[in-house]
Amino acid sequence: IWDFLDPALARALKTDADAQANSPNDIVGLDFDPFLSAQDPWHKYEAGKATKMGAGYDVRVHGVIKGKRRAAPSLVVDLRPAGDHWVIKDFHYPDGDDLIADLRQNQKDRDHAKPNRHIKRSDFLDDAVSEGAR
Repeated sequence: IWDFLDPALARALKTDADAQANSPNDIVGLDFDPFLSAQDPWHKYEAGKATKMGAGYDVRVHGVIKGKRRAAPSLVVDLRPAGDHWVIKDFHYPDGDDLIADLRQNQKDRDHAKPNRHIKRSDFLDDAVSEGAR
């Protein structure tokens, strides 16, 4: 379904999205748009310079507002050939991070997180009533 993404990247994104969907009250996954490197995206984006990197290309993507292209790229897209088409292997961000590293870190954080301890409302109210009786 996401044949424009490297299969490993697509699996990692799905795992992250599923984890977030299962924790609606907590942020356990990406908290930004990984394709645009933004929480508040630009009005539009333009592909900039493409640089040959091994068998593929790194393509700079620039945000555009009011017809003016931002000088620094908003992100760099890592494209690689995959059979008869091209796939996105990774997204590199201005802060030095990349999507694959962010997804790996999110998974590590989830693996090491303590499960939420859910307290029934009735237990909480029983404690409050007990303390009020003292």
